[in-house]
Amino acid sequence: MLGSTITGARAYEVGLANRVCDSPEAVLEQARALADELAAGAALVPRRTKSLLRETAALTVAEGIVRERAAATDLQASADGQEGFRAFVERRAPWFGKERT
Repeated sequence: MLGSTITGARAYEVGLANRVCDSPEAVLEQARALADELAAGAALVPRRTKSLLRETAALTVAEGIVRERAAATDLQASADGQEGFRAFVERRAPWFGKERT
């Protein structure tokens, strides 16, 4: 906020970064691991979260909570939401938006 440059380690210390890599190779490895993790999840949730953030930016907190509750209800009722619940109950990895083969 003061306009000064900080190191990656300092950004991590103050909570601006969630990990620090010590080489370009490690950055690529971590980026690929994160991409794999994101790809394995339900795409509907982050997409809806982003749109919800845009939709509620100018609303009051109370109005935002109403929208958030509606979005959560919609997501829970979605095919991915149902699959996530079934996978949890069955203690298995979910298959979000994928055909079982």
